[in-house]
Amino acid sequence: MIHSNRRQLRKEADRPTGVDYRRGMRRILAGLSSFAVALGALVVMATPASAADVGTVTVSYNMGYSVTPTTLSASAGDTFTLTQTLSDNASSYVSLVNGTGAVSFQGSACTSTSSCPVLDDMSSPHASSGIFTVVSEGTVTVNRYLFGTPGTNSTIATLTITVGSGSSVTDPALVYPTMYLDANSGTCTGTMQYTKVNGMNGTVTLPTAEQCTRAGYTFAGWARSSSATSRVFAPGAVVPIGNESFTLFAVWTPVGVEVTYGAGVADGDDCLVDDTSTSVRVSTVVVPMTGSLATQAPCSPPLMVLSGWRDLSSGTVFAPGEALSKLGAPTGSRVSLAAQWKVTYGLSIEASAATIAPEAVSTVRVTATVNGTPVSGATVEVAVPASSPLALTGGSTPVRVTTNAAGQAQVIIAARPGRTGTGTVTAAFGDRVSSVDIVVEEKTAAAVIIVGVRGTVGGKPGIIVSGLTTGLPAGSTVIPYFRFPGETSYTQTSARPVVDADGEFTWQRKTGKKVYAYVVTESGVASNRVIIPSN
Repeated sequence: MIHSNRRQLRKEADRPTGVDYRRGMRRILAGLSSFAVALGALVVMATPASAADVGTVTVSYNMGYSVTPTTLSASAGDTFTLTQTLSDNASSYVSLVNGTGAVSFQGSACTSTSSCPVLDDMSSPHASSGIFTVVSEGTVTVNRYLFGTPGTNSTIATLTITVGSGSSVTDPALVYPTMYLDANSGTCTGTMQYTKVNGMNGTVTLPTAEQCTRAGYTFAGWARSSSATSRVFAPGAVVPIGNESFTLFAVWTPVGVEVTYGAGVADGDDCLVDDTSTSVRVSTVVVPMTGSLATQAPCSPPLMVLSGWRDLSSGTVFAPGEALSKLGAPTGSRVSLAAQWKVTYGLSIEASAATIAPEAVSTVRVTATVNGTPVSGATVEVAVPASSPLALTGGSTPVRVTTNAAGQAQVIIAARPGRTGTGTVTAAFGDRVSSVDIVVEEKTAAAVIIVGVRGTVGGKPGIIVSGLTTGLPAGSTVIPYFRFPGETSYTQTSARPVVDADGEFTWQRKTGKKVYAYVVTESGVASNRVIIPSN
């Protein structure tokens, strides 16, 4: 408390004595025990060009307590005088206590009943005063306290301080010089804002390395810029607050190399993370000296693959996942890398029929991929030369087709009337070009000639029938038939010999008997008949 025991003793010694005094005191205390009023709002204006004295508030007693005036306009930094004229013959003081708002008195914040007292020294006419400064918007309370009388601290009046025309709430730092401390992506314990008020907080001891931490970094000190890499003030340094507000930022040194990865994608362009658009284009991490570069960017443009990282200082491009040591950056340094992007196109083409007759058709299907993934809505250009025996249905060449959800599209290719030969169909997508050949030839009538001999089949006596075909495509099959002597009809076998690229096939069967045999094509063309003697 502001008063000392010695002053209290002096006041007790100077106090009048007698029955009348004691009776008066009892009446006052009885009135105080039942008197309590809430204080109204204290609102401040915008910072004035210079602080002003906005008036006097008087607390008086005449068989009851009153405050005059009941309203007062003020701005942050302005002052007002609180005067008490109490005639209750009691040794006391009046104080203001901050609520949601704040005032100060002689450089001290009014945080408790005893912080900002206006004393009654008991001299006639029992009046004293104090000058208060408006700090911030809100409410305060006016209390009275009787010396030496427990339980007499009470709210005694209501004071409403209103705002003037055109005013607004302002930061106290616009009135009082303030030092702000910014942990700059780290964490610091303790007070991070200091305001110099009437000479108080003239110097500040900055937080130390023990008070400030950040994963992957060591604390270096304080500087005036958030991007500073070297300190201006050491941890724990004592810094004065001048006449203007300012901010100090924590300076951090990476344990390894601080790498800033940039996606290299403009703000207006789409950039994705897990197929979801994002506005994040940059990420910063500390990479250990034994670590590697990232294999993914902060986000990726659609249909693009990360191909490398370009050092913005040297222009050198490094592969994703490459060892950090390849950069040659020392520990504690910082580098900025920009993503390099590429597109890998894929294209395949196939024909439903590799050989067709004049005026016949074949379906050509194309499949388009980007970075190995089938792409929907891609445009593929398909063309055939004008001299080709082939033609695109619909006439003009080239044609542009659009891929479906599976990345596929198809076109119909027709053989030109009266034209034979080999034609090439070409497709293009991105930087990829693929082609397929289709042969147009006159259809040759199918024919089959066979010969039969006796041989060994599976280590036992048997027959071997060899055939030569014309007009049958490779992969066609034939159906063998046979009968033994004395039989009047031929039996169809389950075997299906396959015609090879040379038009030949072979059929074998275990038997030592005489055999009559022939084959029939799938289209019903029968071969000659052979007789193979018995073993």
